[in-house]
Amino acid sequence: MSGTTELNYWPSPFGSLAWSQDCEMAIAVNEMVQLLVPNLEPQGDIDQNSRQPTASPWHVINLATSLWTLAELPLKYPAPFGSFSVGEEISASAVVSLEWSPPGISQHRRSALAVLTSNLVLSLWAPESNPKFPASWERRLVINDCIEPYLGNLDRNETYDTEEESTEKRRLRMRLRSFSWCSTNPNKGLTSNIGSKLHWGPHILAVSNDDNQVLFVAVQSPYTSVSSDQRWNATVIAHFSLSVSESIPYSTTMFEDFIQQQRCVSHLAWSPWFRRGDGRLDSVVSYASNDKLYARNIVMTIEDDGQALPELVVADNETEYQDITLRYGGPLRWCPKVCDQNHMYLVAFSRLEAFSFTVSNCLAQDFSVSSIPLEQTWDLISGVTFKFISPREVHMYYSYYMSTREAQTVGLRLPISEDSKLSLPFWHEMLRDSQAYFSAANDLAGNVFTKVWGLALSPFEDLFVTLSSRHPSDMMEYLTVAEQSSSLSIISAGESYGNFNLASGDILGHVSSEAACLSIKRWFGNNSESPEQASAAIVHISDQLVQSFGAAKTQEAIPFVPSVSVDTYDDSDSVTQVPSTAKLIEKLRQDVYFKAKTIKDRHEILVSRICAPHESTEFPHLKLSRVLAEAVLKLPTSSSDNSPLSQRMLAIFALVLDKLHEIGGGVLIPSDTPDYDAPERCTICDSSIRMENLDWARCKEGHRFTRCSLSFLAIQGPNISKFCGICRAQYLKEEYIAHEDEASRDEDGPGRGGEGEQELPNAPDGVPESANGRSKPMSLARILFSACDVCVYCGGKFVG
Repeated sequence: MSGTTELNYWPSPFGSLAWSQDCEMAIAVNEMVQLLVPNLEPQGDIDQNSRQPTASPWHVINLATSLWTLAELPLKYPAPFGSFSVGEEISASAVVSLEWSPPGISQHRRSALAVLTSNLVLSLWAPESNPKFPASWERRLVINDCIEPYLGNLDRNETYDTEEESTEKRRLRMRLRSFSWCSTNPNKGLTSNIGSKLHWGPHILAVSNDDNQVLFVAVQSPYTSVSSDQRWNATVIAHFSLSVSESIPYSTTMFEDFIQQQRCVSHLAWSPWFRRGDGRLDSVVSYASNDKLYARNIVMTIEDDGQALPELVVADNETEYQDITLRYGGPLRWCPKVCDQNHMYLVAFSRLEAFSFTVSNCLAQDFSVSSIPLEQTWDLISGVTFKFISPREVHMYYSYYMSTREAQTVGLRLPISEDSKLSLPFWHEMLRDSQAYFSAANDLAGNVFTKVWGLALSPFEDLFVTLSSRHPSDMMEYLTVAEQSSSLSIISAGESYGNFNLASGDILGHVSSEAACLSIKRWFGNNSESPEQASAAIVHISDQLVQSFGAAKTQEAIPFVPSVSVDTYDDSDSVTQVPSTAKLIEKLRQDVYFKAKTIKDRHEILVSRICAPHESTEFPHLKLSRVLAEAVLKLPTSSSDNSPLSQRMLAIFALVLDKLHEIGGGVLIPSDTPDYDAPERCTICDSSIRMENLDWARCKEGHRFTRCSLSFLAIQGPNISKFCGICRAQYLKEEYIAHEDEASRDEDGPGRGGEGEQELPNAPDGVPESANGRSKPMSLARILFSACDVCVYCGGKFVG
């Protein structure tokens, strides 16, 4: 994959670069966002002159984030001077900041992009099917609209002198100034894996408004396991107000007095979660006002994925950290992981210093602070990222907006001390080389400076990316918009340039298969000039994956599946014990994705798909198919009761094991075996379909279909399947399975509960409800497709 990509624009704000866990890059460009989705197709032809792949390394998508419908953004009339906002009323809705959510909220377990625009509106963008298609991306949710009902309840508990005062207060509270996603919930009992996760949620945003309030908003979508609605929605689950120590006299004649008015929280940052022994999750949210930095403790409790909303408790008391002016200094960032000895690091910048706050045991009040002077004073900090060397050693890298090239220090070891300065990284050398090339190409005699707009680190922590542009320093620069250009540069983050060396899985945690493919493809493309080099590279990559992710290290297993009381529609109206749906999904997901014997097979398929796409991976496919069939057949038989589709699946999985036994040299099944081993029928001629092959199905009349790679059902219609975005395995869609499951129950006759016992719509994932409100157990068919939410064979996410 190309090391440098030229872009035909200048980015707009500082920190305008965001890199998702699936390696999708988002770049803020004035009134739009440009997405760069990596091309993960196998290594193609190599141009013999440039030694670069002939295909483009990125799929480019432009999102018009400044365009709004009247339903999304109604017209607003000018406000009085006391609550007037230039951004809300007359701005062009330019992008102010953007950040990817943790994976799992969008369709096929992808991330959503939160975009804050200059009109003080925060919106969520997400793809519907394939992120490579521009038409798939839409604005799914406007957070400002979702918080309005909660703010209305607050208004009813307050008293106002006039109705206009109440209206203006509501208007202030509806304007959003900053935001931060909470980090992903750490998987209980699992430390590292490529591909799937045991738990994907919850997805919570912390947002601040123009009335000194911070609100915590839980975001749900039709694709989250806790959702019972087919729409995107968000609910405020907690809030607190910033304590203003003293009231500053308001003067309309003094600009400084106006600036000093404490109107809003300008910076927000949320620490990673720390899991305690009692199942409680603790974190710290930090926030900055005009000249002060505060923090509060957050406690969250989640029973299971079926819980409607997480329970979030915000501490009443706040901790004041430091008198530090952040408004014009730099970003506020937490280190994304909890370090050794339960330490967490918070980094903040002023115009003169860099600060690090060491928080122990996830308690905001238990902290220490250290600082170091910045070399390039009065320059803005445009990007911050963290790289874990070991659980005890964390490196922080940062970039200046206009003087990164001249700086002799852009990296610090945390916590900050006198000897914490790091040597210059490779990406700094790349900036120097590109600046020299620009000077020579334009005959500027070295009178050049470089603007760095953003800095990020890949999810694999093996690649840095910088977003920069070059400009003359001794003359006026006049360019049309068409002549503007910037460079997106990707370079190794390792100690030695060009080596494919990964950190341990304990440090990396969960990594998507897409992130692994990006790193593998880039490194392999630079080290496969000959067949011998290619073979050695494949071996080296496989060894590194086994070393880092050889097995999902479990701290505690799931030895049994607990039961809950659920009405099973018995004629006697008795309540029987059936397994918990959430625990069934968790148990099946762990058996399919996290068993040590499946990890290496999945890695082999992943590496072969990128490095040797023409080589057969049939043997690891067969082994993973056996693990899948055995895991499904271990599920309680009660999950297939009243579901003919589930019973048909169980019969097919039994035949899959027989077929695998036959392929492995077992006794062949005679060709005149009765049709009891043909649970499917052809939709064209209604003849039986036998289990001849795991990849395709054929009826007696010769009609041939592709089999679903998960359920092994024949795919007998158009637009009912999806594909793995990496290995191209074909699967049936969840919507089709849900529809067929209900249709098969209807064909089998009405439920044993009598008339009116039909399932209500819009309950795709949780425990469904009947028309009279009683719980219906989730069928095995839907448990299977809920648990296996990424590709079983390579861990890739689906498209389609």
